[in-house]
Amino acid sequence: MDLTAPGDPGFRLAGRNAAWTIEHDRVVVEYADSPGLPGLLRRIGARTVPVAALSGVHLATGEGSPVLRLELRPGADPYLDVAAGQLRPEQHPYRLELDRDQSDLAAHHARTLALHAELNPDAHLPCPAYLTGAADPPARLRGYDGEAWLDEDAVRFRWNAAASEAKLRAGDGVHPYAGIHRVEWIRPGLVSGHLRVVAADGSPAAPAPPDDPAALLFGLGMGGLTASLLFAAALAVRARTATAGGLDPPRAPGAHPAADPDRVAAAVRALHGLVADGVLDPADFARRRDELLDRL
Repeated sequence: MDLTAPGDPGFRLAGRNAAWTIEHDRVVVEYADSPGLPGLLRRIGARTVPVAALSGVHLATGEGSPVLRLELRPGADPYLDVAAGQLRPEQHPYRLELDRDQSDLAAHHARTLALHAELNPDAHLPCPAYLTGAADPPARLRGYDGEAWLDEDAVRFRWNAAASEAKLRAGDGVHPYAGIHRVEWIRPGLVSGHLRVVAADGSPAAPAPPDDPAALLFGLGMGGLTASLLFAAALAVRARTATAGGLDPPRAPGAHPAADPDRVAAAVRALHGLVADGVLDPADFARRRDELLDRL
């Protein structure tokens, strides 16, 4: 279902931490440039989420102000993929904090975004390739026991004097992107956290991170959250591109996969509900209904 007609600039929903521009085939997220915003989001700046990446939307109201959160398909986004649930709520890149007087607006757009997911036959399937990209990472990631950087075809590790004897004996590491099965990022703490690359043919009994030549340790101020997650996400994109042939090709503007008739019928009923609630006028209902029927 299209939220706006092709060529329409979309609807901009401004919140305290970000603004979402909801277009017919994507949601553009722009983070607020304010000191109170987490440094990670200020550094990322903006995200573009194709509707094909959506698995749903969550609206929280409770006793406070409404909060919208986009739910993405597994493997659609490198930040969520690498972070694996370790981000605090305020650091979530697809969370929009609204004011109390925007509750009706939040509910309306939660419904329309949910309809996108309902009409996507792949909404709950993992993505074989990332549908969103990653911001440019720092040139080098400095950790507690070494540093890492991204070359054209491999990630490289160089150890320092704090590295374990096992790492120093193994020497500097070179890990081609095509041989990386998974990027493991453990959130930096005072004396904890690491970045590790797991090879496709890696042993399930790998050494602990302090002795693993494929792991860079964080801690004591080295490998901060923003720098390390940006680096890990960029590494994950390079690894998946090398092993899976790159990002999914973009669809032509306005193109959608064929929708299931039952899903279309449910979406039309939901649109009727929006008209009954007074948040959708009859003319807009007719246009959106016709768009849905065109997808059969």
